[in-house]
Amino acid sequence: MTATEKADLDAPIQAATTAAFEQAVQSKLDGSARDAGYDSIFTAISYADEPAVPRFQADGQAFRRWRSLVWDYAHTELNAVLAGEKPQPDIETFLAALPVLDLPT
Repeated sequence: MTATEKADLDAPIQAATTAAFEQAVQSKLDGSARDAGYDSIFTAISYADEPAVPRFQADGQAFRRWRSLVWDYAHTELNAVLAGEKPQPDIETFLAALPVLDLPT
């Protein structure tokens, strides 16, 4: 089997792995926003540029910053796994290693 043939066989597995990890990360983001009283991460970050209620704006900015850090970490780590540079962790371990949300008090 050539390297190209192997890569073609691995592509569906890599796509499924990527989808599973991305879905878990998105669920973590949305769940954390719901835990803080928002419908989803999208709703939480929609307050980031709205100064009418400073507490909501500060939460929105914190969630927006955290979302960026989480996706940067997740994609960097997942790419390393897919490239064979790191072993694939289970999803729970992967989620536990995500950057921590730092909401204002």
